Amino acid sequence: MNLRRESSDVAKPLAKWTQSVGSFFYLFMIATALILAASTSVAAQKLVKLEIIGGPGGDYFEHFCSPGLVLIGVRGSAGVLIDNVQAVCARTDAGGIVDARPAGPVFGGNRLIDNHVQCTTRLLGVRVAKNRFDPYVGSIELQCKDTGIPRMHGTGQLDGEFGPDSYFGTTGLRQGPNYSAETCPNGTVAVGIRGRAGRFVDAFGLICEVRASTPEPNVKDLIAKEVSLRSLNFPDRYVRHRNALGYIEPTTDDLGRQDATFRIVAGLSGSCLSFESHNFPSHYLRHQNYRLKLGLGENEQVFHEDATFCPVSGLADPNGVSFESVNSRGYYLRHRNFEVWLDQNDGTKQFRQDATFILTQPLSVGPNRRFGVGKVRIPTSPEGTTSSNAGSALTPPFITATPQEVIVSPRRDQGLTKLEWDGGPDHPYAEIWMSIDGLDETFIVEQGKGNRVVYVDLGKRYLFILTDNGQRLATVAVTSKR
Repeated sequence: MNLRRESSDVAKPLAKWTQSVGSFFYLFMIATALILAASTSVAAQKLVKLEIIGGPGGDYFEHFCSPGLVLIGVRGSAGVLIDNVQAVCARTDAGGIVDARPAGPVFGGNRLIDNHVQCTTRLLGVRVAKNRFDPYVGSIELQCKDTGIPRMHGTGQLDGEFGPDSYFGTTGLRQGPNYSAETCPNGTVAVGIRGRAGRFVDAFGLICEVRASTPEPNVKDLIAKEVSLRSLNFPDRYVRHRNALGYIEPTTDDLGRQDATFRIVAGLSGSCLSFESHNFPSHYLRHQNYRLKLGLGENEQVFHEDATFCPVSGLADPNGVSFESVNSRGYYLRHRNFEVWLDQNDGTKQFRQDATFILTQPLSVGPNRRFGVGKVRIPTSPEGTTSSNAGSALTPPFITATPQEVIVSPRRDQGLTKLEWDGGPDHPYAEIWMSIDGLDETFIVEQGKGNRVVYVDLGKRYLFILTDNGQRLATVAVTSKR
């Protein structure tokens, strides 16, 4: 037996197979590299990182505003030099800046922040000047679309400056400083900051991003309207509450249509908006443990923030709307297995579709109702008692409100009053109804005795009514003012 020949016969096909596999692997790697390069090129085209202006020292930093937000200013500390800097991000709508707040880490030294500069409409660019004697940033000026040039300026002299301020000589002409300016290119918006920093801010610049020109929804246009929210990718399903939890479901009966109708009110946290239930007044959609729930309005900051959402142009369709949590930036309402959750935007197509909703006309119109109970026409005759704030000293049946004249804070459109009532032993199933500005009554709760905190809108007149089986037992009037 010729072992050498047999091994050679086996080796030749093996070598050809190995060469073939190698060629295939080589081609595969080239194709993969081209795809990655194309992806990188596309990503690079979306971001424009402007030049860093300043000295050569420090460690590089950069920070991006959360998706859907834009950079509208900076905050930091300014002694002789700019000690540190932090981004200020916000969302924008047709009405201007909404909910501006600091974002990301503070870059630079640990001196306490004492400066905050921002634009009121849109940030176009920056002008940066170095200190005259040290290679650090001495001044940052914002170039805004609106009038004015917000400026964060250290007390030290700037490069090209000949005095403690920017003016020198009897002519009053500006002699310096030597600023370097940069602006975001047309079709882009500022979305982040970059630079170098150590003990001080050594250099500073902007990050811009290509953005569609579709304006964000104007919050002011939505307030006080009743709407329903239809899923973008399941157009036969609407957001509704059921057993105090949020779902997207078809609405095939009157109860479903009521559960899927919400009144948009000014955000309980002081910005953006909140959703009040159509058939459960004073109950609001809020997130809790990332699940969307319906809860009774509580006079607590954590509830107010959990129940406040900021509308942005639909993540999957600019004709739709997406809703970002005010206290969990980057987290949006989305449906998952037909349940509504608050999830972080992972950038996938599936998430964008699940987090986009279409605002429609309310599925349920007319008086608020609870679990399909028909509206009861409460007699308008002066039967029953009118309660004052004597509280539990009153003999049942009674209803009180504390206070009866609600003072609304300057930055809010709503205030709070606490109802307390007791129908007495003869009325264990008494109901509370509410009339606003003399209009039809709306149901609040069926409970013979209890208390509840309710919201009242600025400038409106409220009448809260204790009734049982169509008989008016007691009433209390509430007004509100600044």
